[in-house]
Amino acid sequence: MTEQLTVTDLRQQLLDVIRRVEIDGDEVIVVRHGRRVARIVPERTPVAALLGVDHGRVRVVDPGDDLLSAQEDWENA
Repeated sequence: MTEQLTVTDLRQQLLDVIRRVEIDGDEVIVVRHGRRVARIVPERTPVAALLGVDHGRVRVVDPGDDLLSAQEDWENA
């Protein structure tokens, strides 16, 4: 949900606005003298940071490896 607040209203409600943005993902447009001057939006985690979540637990294999063919017989492994 996008909400518009004047700078004066934002000053009075700043803590509540930040909570709504953080928890609900709301976006707030800040207006001064009838003109949009800023947006407050939730922080998004960059995709690269998400890839680091499993660092050390996931092994990247050689792209040349054929993952579907077994080098040895599964029955005897």
